[in-house]
Amino acid sequence: MSDSNEQQRVESSVNGFSRRQFVESVGATGIAAGLAGCSGNSGNSGGEGTTVGNSGDGGVTITWNTHDYDDDEKEAISETLEAELPDNITVELADQPGETTDDTQSQYNQWLSSGRSTPDIITPDTAWSIPYVVRGQVLNLSEHMSQESLDYMQENYVEQLRGTMTDRDGNLFGVQYNTDIAGIQYRKDLVEDAGYDPEGENWMTEGMSWQDFSQMIADVLEQNSDIDYGFTFQGSAYEGLSCCNYNEWMTSFGGAYFGGRDNLFGPVGDRPVTVDEEPHYQALRMIRTFIHGEDDEHALDGFAGDISPSATLQWAEDTSLQPFVDGNAIANRNWPTTWTTSGAEDAHGEDLGVMPIPYGVPDGEGEYEGTGGVGRSFVGGWTCMVNPNSENVEEAVQVLEAMVGNEEFRTTLFELTGTLPPDISLLESDALEGIGPVSRYLDVLRTTAPRAIPRAATVAWGPESSQISQEVNSCLNQEKSPEQAMSNLKSSIEDIEAELSE
Repeated sequence: MSDSNEQQRVESSVNGFSRRQFVESVGATGIAAGLAGCSGNSGNSGGEGTTVGNSGDGGVTITWNTHDYDDDEKEAISETLEAELPDNITVELADQPGETTDDTQSQYNQWLSSGRSTPDIITPDTAWSIPYVVRGQVLNLSEHMSQESLDYMQENYVEQLRGTMTDRDGNLFGVQYNTDIAGIQYRKDLVEDAGYDPEGENWMTEGMSWQDFSQMIADVLEQNSDIDYGFTFQGSAYEGLSCCNYNEWMTSFGGAYFGGRDNLFGPVGDRPVTVDEEPHYQALRMIRTFIHGEDDEHALDGFAGDISPSATLQWAEDTSLQPFVDGNAIANRNWPTTWTTSGAEDAHGEDLGVMPIPYGVPDGEGEYEGTGGVGRSFVGGWTCMVNPNSENVEEAVQVLEAMVGNEEFRTTLFELTGTLPPDISLLESDALEGIGPVSRYLDVLRTTAPRAIPRAATVAWGPESSQISQEVNSCLNQEKSPEQAMSNLKSSIEDIEAELSE
């Protein structure tokens, strides 16, 4: 089958999903979620990695490829699942293959295409799970899971993430593993020593403007001459720039890729391309100011400059995080899983502060509904899918059943790794209070969750994402003006939309 025909099949499947507004899909519960996260597999050395668990004589061992946890974490996670399983089933956790999400996707494609029987369960990024559904490469869970579990997920898990693992007939092919919401982590001790009052000014719930943020970072940096960097983020030309960082910047200024949230999920070829508008220019000017200073020809007036290193334009999650963990940066944009690392006792401990993503324009002043204001984070997620070539299909399904509605499983993941649950009621309950470093920042998550924004996930997103990250990165590298970069981007996206139109 040609690539074009395959793309049409994927688009046809995606077009069958509900396109109700993201905010409407989660407003009743007070938490939002979007499409998949984009961080790499931290610390993985490639291959299947280390596994733990022992099925015992006559037992069945289910191998589950998931995130790269250490052996103690793997044992604790598997134990919470095995407590809900028959005695003959043991769960082994294996590292995701490869160093990045792209590596993982490539390896999964090979395994599923070759008919390999292991692993029994895979955990793909929900950005690229729908092609597995369209190609019939993963198990139809609607035909294997209990109605009770299916109903629970329908009622409690996030609508748009469900769409990334469902076919046009409503059959479910995956169990949502997590959601992920970004924030700004910062050195609260240094900020307070510099004369600021994060608690008194309610930074965790009210945040601040990007302008005030830049000036605060510049001030704290000036008062700490032994620290090299002010604010680090993910600026490399990859998915993390297009779906996450840039998505947050331009949304916080009131902009959108396709004229607002209503058009995030299509229809491809019949939606406006709105990247050549002032909110996009403002966002690019701001980050250029952060990196190149106030003398940059496109610098944004009133914003402090020289607070971010030019090296951040080659950094992803882990590389941008390391200077912060090492004490060589004031602030870092990243996921709650990294707050666990930064907030550990051997790192910054309770000296770690976290705030929502700052705003470019206040609430109500954005160009499009659901833009502008504090906390316009991207949200991501991963899904668990069963390999239909597994020799233990029914036992693998039982493992997924054991995840659904399992509060002990979710709280264990949250405490050990900072992984946020897909069960949207848990963030608003007391279940996560007081467990693990991330629990100190639940107010940030509760503030951000209903305001967050997903990527524009259609079959066109892959090529569009590549164009976005390249044009944004080139502008931030001072190779193009904001207007030129966004004009080029609009033309590229319109060509992609026309080619892949419905």
